[in-house]
Amino acid sequence: MRQCGIRDEIDLRLEGHRIVIEPITEPRAGWFDHYDIDQDDAPEWSDAPWAEDAEEWEW
Repeated sequence: MRQCGIRDEIDLRLEGHRIVIEPITEPRAGWFDHYDIDQDDAPEWSDAPWAEDAEEWEW
């Protein structure tokens, strides 16, 4: 079980005629592990007028 990454908690479910056992993982875990802001290729958002009417927004 340890080789499959199963530690303390599992997700146990039936899929057809199979029992599936998987480790529970954090949603979005590791999404930004290799993110490098210096290589971000989205400078086109830097001049977006998002803050001009921010006071009028309802949250």
